[in-house]
Amino acid sequence: MRPWRNFDGFAGGVVLPSRKSLSSEASIRNAGIPPRLFYPLELASGHRAVPIVKVGDYVKKGTPLALCPEGFDPPICATTSGTLLSLGESPDASDTASMITLETDGLDLAAPLLPPLIGSERTPENVISRLHESGVLGMGGAGFPTAQKIKNLSGPLQLLIINGAECEPFLTCDERVIREHPEELLRSAEALAQIFDIPKILVAVESSRSDALNALKHEIDSGAFSRSSLFALPDRYPAGGERQLIQTVSGLAIAAGTHPVDHGILCLNVQTLLAVARAIDQGAYLTRRIMTVSGHGIQDPSNLDVLIGTPIRDLIECCGGMMEGPKQLILGGPMMGHSVSSTETPVTKTSSALLVLSDTDLPSSPLFAEHPCIRCGACTEACPQGLLPQNLHDLVKVKRLAELERLHLLDCIECGCCDVVCPSVIPLTERFREGKKQLRRYLFDDQLAQKAKIRHEARLARLHREQLERNQEAEARKSALGQSAQPRIQEALERARLKKTQRMHAVQARGQDDAS
Repeated sequence: MRPWRNFDGFAGGVVLPSRKSLSSEASIRNAGIPPRLFYPLELASGHRAVPIVKVGDYVKKGTPLALCPEGFDPPICATTSGTLLSLGESPDASDTASMITLETDGLDLAAPLLPPLIGSERTPENVISRLHESGVLGMGGAGFPTAQKIKNLSGPLQLLIINGAECEPFLTCDERVIREHPEELLRSAEALAQIFDIPKILVAVESSRSDALNALKHEIDSGAFSRSSLFALPDRYPAGGERQLIQTVSGLAIAAGTHPVDHGILCLNVQTLLAVARAIDQGAYLTRRIMTVSGHGIQDPSNLDVLIGTPIRDLIECCGGMMEGPKQLILGGPMMGHSVSSTETPVTKTSSALLVLSDTDLPSSPLFAEHPCIRCGACTEACPQGLLPQNLHDLVKVKRLAELERLHLLDCIECGCCDVVCPSVIPLTERFREGKKQLRRYLFDDQLAQKAKIRHEARLARLHREQLERNQEAEARKSALGQSAQPRIQEALERARLKKTQRMHAVQARGQDDAS
């Protein structure tokens, strides 16, 4: 039997083994302050932040370290106190990403918090500005700035969805947040709904996460949260994808090129919502996140409260170290995360997990070597975005970028469903990821070319217009000159005739005198 089937809600997707039991009962604990923290300057949006501090500066928690020149991304802030060791250098020679390095002092001193927003200050405009200042962005994986997400509302919001679906295997950090802080989560959702006048709140959790659902149900049944209700999602990956989640809970399919807020829906991850509430209520900067450390290659699978910028080496030590013979380190979930080769790689705001995978978690390589595509169509059935992966793969190989745009390659959410079902073990997601980079460069270059063409055509039109204006002005001057000069010309002609007549008369008079 194929490992996927269609449910009501969104098409495609796959059913995956959860493997959540490794860490689901591990309560959240603090990972402490590591000796050094690293902050990448290359941002999830593709922009690059510019440092505004100097090597040797002493900074406190919340101090801005770098800004995005485009103003799209929020500032990068220090997540604890310490001294800056380097700017724009990577801790690992094999890593090309540039980073800011902070040597911590263990004191965790904080810069003054932003003033809390209270009473009449809680306007949508002030909240959006606050979210940018405090560095809040989507913590579910995409890393889209939350302020930008709700900045350009085209109309009133009708529904707030709290995304508690951890549909990837191993991940349990959001589940633990829900189980340990259900009241704070619902209170934060109600406060945000009140600010933006959102009448309804849905908290979406996978149906198999019964403890999380029960914790939320207990709070909702108390009657303190009148706008909130629960939605049990099918245990199908990627049920937690924003568009798939919205389609499941509301039946609305978000068209390409539009955003949920355009349809009156705001969707926030569990930890993002709590960061939003703390920024509003306390003026707190986003300096920490909860993440899962799991896999059969780690001694003590855990859910950790981690400082942003912590090297994964410290997380491994905090969880008792690695077992013998781990095969792979993955930062993020097994489907949408990425392999890392260095334990100096830092945790970012979007790092939901660190997976230390062993032979138990990984298939044996001889059976899983890539083979030619057999055109079975399994990838098309599994794609939750309704794309044509096998066609896209063919076009990516030959770099036919215009056709890739026509087939909506940029709509790929890189969920990995096509990889799971492909009998030829083709790394489709990896190739689509590279193809999307090439397509974005192509579109960017094409956009520049179009702008240059428009500027050139505008210049030619301007020159032509100016030449016409000069010609018209010359004709006008000539016409004006001709009309004003006509009487003077006639007078000059009359004078010339008169002089000629006078000369003729003088000649005739001299002739007569000579004759006499």
